[in-house]
Amino acid sequence: LAAENRRNLISQYQEISTFCGDRGIAIPDLSVGVAREYMVWLAERPNYNNGKPLSTATRAKHYICLRRLSMFLIERGLLGSSLIEGIRRPVRRRTMVQGFSVQQLQALIIEVRNVRTNPRYKDRMSLLVYLLASTGLRINEALQLRVNSFDHNKRTLLVIGKGDKEREVPFSYDL
Repeated sequence: LAAENRRNLISQYQEISTFCGDRGIAIPDLSVGVAREYMVWLAERPNYNNGKPLSTATRAKHYICLRRLSMFLIERGLLGSSLIEGIRRPVRRRTMVQGFSVQQLQALIIEVRNVRTNPRYKDRMSLLVYLLASTGLRINEALQLRVNSFDHNKRTLLVIGKGDKEREVPFSYDL
């Protein structure tokens, strides 16, 4: 494990230990109920650094820590069943990314055209920025496109994304 991950895991184990110690809960007394109570406590306690509620990602890391602790205690014969049985892992709500407005996109392309570069690359750079902004492609996906990636009849691009997964992405005639 990377040093940062180790520090985080140690901190999470210490937090579980403190939580249990403050409540007089010993290892043989650990249960799904205690794990559930701990997860609720995490959801209610503020972040020590900024006073805001703990993020879903942080609570999910604590959940994983509970799972690892549970597996360790089961392997050692100190626990009969998983602490997280029936407890759902905190899941981050996905939010839709707001796209660029037409005015923002036009301003961006104007700025790209003002970048000091070889004049013959200005059109290419503008096209790339427009493609990224209008389709939501990742830069690597856009750079891998070839002429045969475009299906002008269906107005789609065949994109090879992360993990070599293919997907079709619509594009506008403005492109």
